Amino acid sequence: MFSFSSDEGSLRKALDMRIRSLYLHRRLIFLIKMVILLVVIGLAILFINSEIKNIFRNISKSQEERKIKKDLEIDQLLPPEEVELPPMPGFEKVERHPDTVYMTTTICGDRIEQAIIMIKSAIALCRNPLHIILMTEDHLRDPIEEAVNSWSQDAMKHVTFEYHGIMYPDWLNVSEWKWLYSLCSTHKIFLPSSLRHIDAVVLADTDVLFLRPVTEFYNHIRRFRPENVMGLAIESPAPRTGWYPSHRINIPIYKDQGLNGGVWLIK
Repeated sequence: MFSFSSDEGSLRKALDMRIRSLYLHRRLIFLIKMVILLVVIGLAILFINSEIKNIFRNISKSQEERKIKKDLEIDQLLPPEEVELPPMPGFEKVERHPDTVYMTTTICGDRIEQAIIMIKSAIALCRNPLHIILMTEDHLRDPIEEAVNSWSQDAMKHVTFEYHGIMYPDWLNVSEWKWLYSLCSTHKIFLPSSLRHIDAVVLADTDVLFLRPVTEFYNHIRRFRPENVMGLAIESPAPRTGWYPSHRINIPIYKDQGLNGGVWLIK
């Protein structure tokens, strides 16, 4: 059993109050620090959020500027709307068998061997009369004709050929368009205005290898609705993947996926 004098009781009381005061003081300081920390964190979040918005705004603005620039570049290459494209010279309509399948390709540079393999695969699998229109550079025509004339007459009895040079409309810069993507690849864009002497054609790049008859592609054209003029496949199944998004070209990309120009169905 302990007892305290009045002085000792007052001292103890003062000591308790001092301890309690220090505890409350420290707690208050801790709360103030937490408030300051939360304010700093909040300001930092607002700043970061603002910077992120600015970044996305700048990206969007940059993409829009690039799109406008591309549109301007393309507009500079295209003719005025009132210009009507005349048919290319040298293309004459010839009456052929009603079941004839029409196919065309463009051959430039060192693509003769590729083209010959592609043409052979088309001929080997096609049972319909097949008319092949070859667009070639002038110096390539003789070696191509020589190769074609060396093939078996039995295999070629249902096949006819038509040869034309690489021709671009007069209103554009030919040297620029010829190399715009890869050599002569843009030539196919103008085929509808060139091949006005036929109603439909299957266009195939030289690196295509037919595993089924070209007639099956041609039959797709016969199923076109009146408003359909061309058929192509999507280059990549998912947006922003595949060849086009990873290569910088001054040509707009269809739906961020691109179109595969290896085979065109043209009406």
